[in-house]
Amino acid sequence: MKKIIVLLFILIAIPVSAQENRYTDSIEIPDNPAGKYVMPFLDFLNNADNDQIKEFVEKNYEPSFRAQFTFENITGLINYLRNTFGKLSFYSVREFQEKLPDNQIMIIVQPERIESRIAFIIHTMNEAPHLINNLQILQANPHIKPALLVIDTQNEYLHRMSEEDRKDSLRMINECISLFRQKGLPVIRVYNTDPQRGPAVDSEGFKFPSTINITEDDPKIIKNFPSGFRNTDLDAILKEKGCNRLFLCGLSATGCVLATYWGAVERGYNTFMVKDTLLSPNHTHTQVIEDITNTVNIQVLTFMVDHIVKPAEN
Repeated sequence: MKKIIVLLFILIAIPVSAQENRYTDSIEIPDNPAGKYVMPFLDFLNNADNDQIKEFVEKNYEPSFRAQFTFENITGLINYLRNTFGKLSFYSVREFQEKLPDNQIMIIVQPERIESRIAFIIHTMNEAPHLINNLQILQANPHIKPALLVIDTQNEYLHRMSEEDRKDSLRMINECISLFRQKGLPVIRVYNTDPQRGPAVDSEGFKFPSTINITEDDPKIIKNFPSGFRNTDLDAILKEKGCNRLFLCGLSATGCVLATYWGAVERGYNTFMVKDTLLSPNHTHTQVIEDITNTVNIQVLTFMVDHIVKPAEN
């Protein structure tokens, strides 16, 4: 799990301005082993498709650094960065009185979607061909607070889901719940009922199975429509808690989870499905939903929660 932390960079949640003010900023990129990667690296983060991501990593990452991570992890993190920051524009090279070695360079970039600039430090091997062997980012206050929505994993519906989806999904949902609990982040349980067809509120069919680690302290939403936002207090609860990023799990991937996903997007939340926590009556349909929506796996989710959600002091 720790390996994912250094997949693209190690995120250090302190403002760039917190560094000692013994530096100058220049738009000139030095002609040294680290400097040659500046513009290709930004282009890679901003524009590369899956084939180009693979090509860049294979060509420019030092083999032992590259071998620690899966392609899915890399693309998941890049997609998350794009959704979080938007386009990253080169601002300057930061030079300190105590000069960085030629195999390191700090670049300052301006994200499209937050006001604060951020800094990347690119590390390369000392010897030719000077491949990238580490990347860091120093990030100022992104004001990100996520919530986990556990949707409709009720006894009434679980048995209708595909066996392949049921095999691991509840365990993975519990992993997500545990992660959010450890960080003191909201877990919100969403229940479905129909006034005519049920299940009746608080009946056995209405409840989540005891194997799902929700608690009575978790905010509870009861809905009568596919979207968890329609005619409920979900939006108000999220705003009260200051949440602006949502991670969805539960069922059905093709029904209520998908409706809630689009309801969140329409209301301006940055929204993600969590891979292997979704269920539907047809496993192939679940995979399609994971393919057509913003989806992250548990490793990428852990990285996000561990390293991106805590705002830095100004």
